[in-house]
Amino acid sequence: MTDYYEYSIPELVKLLGTRFKDYRMRSNMTQKDVAEQSGLTVNTIHKFENGTVPNMSLGTFLLLMKAIGCINGLDE
Repeated sequence: MTDYYEYSIPELVKLLGTRFKDYRMRSNMTQKDVAEQSGLTVNTIHKFENGTVPNMSLGTFLLLMKAIGCINGLDE
């Protein structure tokens, strides 16, 4: 089991970005599709997925989860 307390905030954001990319791809969506659904830029999504965004607001993360249809996954 992973101890997430050992990670810094940027490391946790990077892990979330990697997982988000997996969910997006399983949803058969491109970054452009997600950008159109969420109102965010492709550049923002690209940076999040590649771990180059140092921080992300909860609101932005929720927009992304809604865009790929995984908002109900927050229960898990």
